[in-house]
Amino acid sequence: RVSLASEDDFHLKETFSYMKNTIGDDTDLDSLGKILFEMGEYEQGEKCYKRMRDEGKLVCGNAELGLGKIGAMYNNADESLKHLEEALHIRQRLLGEDHGDVGECYTWIGGVHWYVLEDYDGALRNLTKAVKIQEAALPPDSLALAKTYHNLGTTYDLQEEYDLGLNYFMKALKIREKILPSNHPDIGTTYNGIGALYENKENYGKALEYYEKSMGIKRKILPPTHADLKITENNIRILKDKMKH
Repeated sequence: RVSLASEDDFHLKETFSYMKNTIGDDTDLDSLGKILFEMGEYEQGEKCYKRMRDEGKLVCGNAELGLGKIGAMYNNADESLKHLEEALHIRQRLLGEDHGDVGECYTWIGGVHWYVLEDYDGALRNLTKAVKIQEAALPPDSLALAKTYHNLGTTYDLQEEYDLGLNYFMKALKIREKILPSNHPDIGTTYNGIGALYENKENYGKALEYYEKSMGIKRKILPPTHADLKITENNIRILKDKMKH
């Protein structure tokens, strides 16, 4: 379904009717643009092709974001940031500075700064931009916002700002528990983050409680030989050793 003008633009409705009769229901912007051109509807054709161009650029932006995320998983900060910043520029240009999808780019850029570069100030700078945009643009139970809250929790934990970190982890957890199935891996990830924060605070009892919640989810969804499961099991063993001393 394509909308290029207001609902009361009867002239354009006639054009759509003509288009459907000519090329059927399976239409795209290119087909519409060609028909508008042939009809001499150059102004409407221009709108159509500009929209087609912008939608193509947004698809490229999505690809850049995806490549940036994969670069982060490979711990390749330079490659990741190159793609993420290109995605950011495309979305800013086409969607505006305050769009929720612009906030998503800042979330991932912030994530690369703490996860790959260990640059916590850079992480907070970008994550703060993300949360400001997302809190204004997205519903309060948005999973994209939960991801930003989680990343802020991790970053503040790494900076030993434990109260701030716990506050953001709990915000992330509240959204994820509301929206996601109870055994979703993202809930397990937040439990693990809270456990790590409590361990860093040397509150080993609470740390164990959250590590075991995380383990409970991982055991339900991962094969017993999975690396994530082994890491969590090891974390619990190390923590229990600390609790003996």
